[in-house]
Amino acid sequence: MDFKKILILTFKPAVESAWQEDISKHIDFAGWQFVSNKEAKFDKKKFDEQFYACNKRDPIVVFGSFQDLLGTNDAGGIKAKNEFIHTENWDLVVFDEYHFGAWRENPKNLFKNSMRKTTISTSKNTKKKKPATP
Repeated sequence: MDFKKILILTFKPAVESAWQEDISKHIDFAGWQFVSNKEAKFDKKKFDEQFYACNKRDPIVVFGSFQDLLGTNDAGGIKAKNEFIHTENWDLVVFDEYHFGAWRENPKNLFKNSMRKTTISTSKNTKKKKPATP
């Protein structure tokens, strides 16, 4: 697989540290950059600023929570810091902890029109390949 941009979305933000640790220690992810709200705050940046500061020649994993993505700005639109998630062409989108609520209407509508490739939904440490809806 020739992935360069992976988006991991979860309904359980507490799993971020585990994802980051697994990615940083796995040989197949050597040299990958990890972007998240937590890391951005640590770097005193906004989520999107951290993403745009990454070296685009190196692969990137972006970790986000559905709770944050489903939140809106004062006008009811997408939060500015999350717009890049909707505009980027992701090579792979992973829905982690799917059983916690990603199947509900709001999360399904969030990416309804942007999913074109196969996604992997993880739940209880199992991976299920599901075709994305066009």
